[in-house]
Amino acid sequence: MKYRMIVVVTIFCFLFGWVGASNANTAISPMNPDSIGLHFNTAKTAEDHLTKAQNLEKEIERLEAQVSELKQDVARYNEKPYLDTKGFRRNGLKLLIGTSEKKISNIRKIVAWHRTEATRLTQVEKGALENTSDFEATSSTSGDHSPSPPHHESVS
Repeated sequence: MKYRMIVVVTIFCFLFGWVGASNANTAISPMNPDSIGLHFNTAKTAEDHLTKAQNLEKEIERLEAQVSELKQDVARYNEKPYLDTKGFRRNGLKLLIGTSEKKISNIRKIVAWHRTEATRLTQVEKGALENTSDFEATSSTSGDHSPSPPHHESVS
């Protein structure tokens, strides 16, 4: 009787998602970049974007190693079908491989975005430095160091 009660409570917990769903945002989803620690707004400078891209490339390498291990497991089940007579494990591994490859593809797109943002920010910074040096060169040659009046002042 006690065993049956435990089984019933366990089934209800999993049915209604009480177990393991304390925070719904922690679920790993290949379509949700935040689920694997990808936050677009954290990188503010070009160096931050490059660091983020390098970290994501390490994540890609880890996932690719995991996929290769899974493919070896599938090959083992193909060579010895008596280990998985109905193909449940093999099909589960294939599904996991597909999900991981999709995640790798999404992360590669995000890495490319971080790299282009880093390039854009370095160009903006270089352009800002060039504009500043041009301004200093023109202001030092003119000899007038007083700030120009705002354009919205009216002469009375």
